[in-house]
Amino acid sequence: MPSADRLIAAAGALALAIGTAAAAVSAHLADAGDALRLDSASRMLLVHGVGLWVLALARSRWSSVSRPLGWIALLLAVGLALFAGSLLLAVLLDTTTSLAPLGGSLIILCWLAVALLLLAAARRQRQ
Repeated sequence: MPSADRLIAAAGALALAIGTAAAAVSAHLADAGDALRLDSASRMLLVHGVGLWVLALARSRWSSVSRPLGWIALLLAVGLALFAGSLLLAVLLDTTTSLAPLGGSLIILCWLAVALLLLAAARRQRQ
């Protein structure tokens, strides 16, 4: 596996670790708002952490779309850090969650870009 793919997979593993920790902590919080924020961050980290692993594997499987998938993976990791980081910091440091919508929007755009990229690649392959 190329080093870029290993970095993407490592980012996914980090997201999975933080997501698991956030889920564990959220189960023990007395404040319902904080528990909800941690639960939301946890779910996003766990789902998209696996998604980063899938993107790392897809890059090695489909060389024709490897480079754009790498950029999408980078942007997905940034979106995940903005979304989950905003929620985690709100719980830990009582800050605002103002970056969460930006991060969530970036995550959505990344998955739409993956879909369009793979559909375009499939269409080119049929021609």
